[in-house]
Amino acid sequence: MCKIKILLFLLTYQLSEGGAYHWIDGESDMPALCPGKYCGRVRLDQGNFSACGACPRGHIVLNPIQSSECVQCTGLPDLYDYLYLAAIFITTLLSHWVAIDFAAKRNKLTKEIIALHVSALLETCVSGVVSVLLFEP
Repeated sequence: MCKIKILLFLLTYQLSEGGAYHWIDGESDMPALCPGKYCGRVRLDQGNFSACGACPRGHIVLNPIQSSECVQCTGLPDLYDYLYLAAIFITTLLSHWVAIDFAAKRNKLTKEIIALHVSALLETCVSGVVSVLLFEP
C-alpha cells in the first residue's frame, strides 16, 4: 500500500508545475532554454532568436544550463574529435582492405595484392587529408 502511495505521489508531482520542464516554443526575444543538450537557438536578422532546433554546422551551445544560444566553435578540437576521425579512417581503410582480399581470391600475398593494399592506404590518407582541409568544421 505504501508503494502505491509513493508511486501516486511521484506521478502527480511529475504532472504538476513543479516537476515539469517548460520552454518557450517558437521565436523568443532572448536565448531561452531549449529542452535538450544538443539543440539551441540561432540569432535572427531582426535581433530575436529562432525556435529550438539543431545548431548550424560549426556552431555549438556552450552552456545549455544557462543559455541555448548557438555560437560558432572557436576552440581547438578535443581528444574525442581526433579519436572520431581516427575511427572513421581505420574503418574506411579496413573496409578497402577486406574488399581487396575478397576480390583477390588467393591464399598467398602477392606483389599485386600488396600494391593494391598500398594504393588503398594512399587513397584513404589523401581523401582524409583533403576532406579535413577542404571543409570548414
